[in-house]
Amino acid sequence: MKKSNVVQYVLIGLLIVAAFLIGSLWTKVGVLETKGGTGSGIAVKDTGTPAAAGETAAVVDVAAMAKDAGLNADDFQTCTKSKEAADLVAADEATGATAGVQGTPGAFIVDTQTGKGVEVPGAVPYTNLKTLMDQVIAGTNLTALKVTAITPSDHVRGDKLARYALIEYSDYDCPYCKQFSTTITKLLTDYSGKVKWAYRQMPLDQLHPTTRVKSIAAMCAAKLGGDDAFWKFTDTFLKN
Repeated sequence: MKKSNVVQYVLIGLLIVAAFLIGSLWTKVGVLETKGGTGSGIAVKDTGTPAAAGETAAVVDVAAMAKDAGLNADDFQTCTKSKEAADLVAADEATGATAGVQGTPGAFIVDTQTGKGVEVPGAVPYTNLKTLMDQVIAGTNLTALKVTAITPSDHVRGDKLARYALIEYSDYDCPYCKQFSTTITKLLTDYSGKVKWAYRQMPLDQLHPTTRVKSIAAMCAAKLGGDDAFWKFTDTFLKN
């Protein structure tokens, strides 16, 4: 084999390797962009775990959600950047800390007349949640809880006059919270008129980098559109 041919083969080989490395680098850049946000605080990535190579995380555009909910776009954007909205999320977190919540979902079933109830140990199956609900209704083996009572500032689904309340501290990007929300919805149906669901924010920033943005967006939706808008945002975040 001539020396010139060997040189050509070596050059071709080097070009192939270079092309492969450039392609890999381009893929990694794409993944990093997928993990990040837009920088505006308006469009966020709905993913609780890093995207694998070649995957694209689903985008949740909260500005578009606000428009669909009939909220004023400028007011919504101003709210999402405000200290007031951030403080509302922090206030929920503070009551969760007082109640002893260390992870999500952190939930309690409370008899609002006595202030006593039970702590729900995580995202339990429906049969377990039903057993705890029946226990609270029967008034057996209840304890005085440190969870803050429901106030007019809480976001409540179900009969607001119901005697019993399921108070949940949740993270929109927590997979167990998404699962547990379905369980709670069934409880509201089966105990219609008896129990209400209060959703409180507990974003776990270290695990889910975009979750606080979503919590703030939901609080702004509530401020501008009431509970209907809040639950529309919440349902969208939990279902994605």
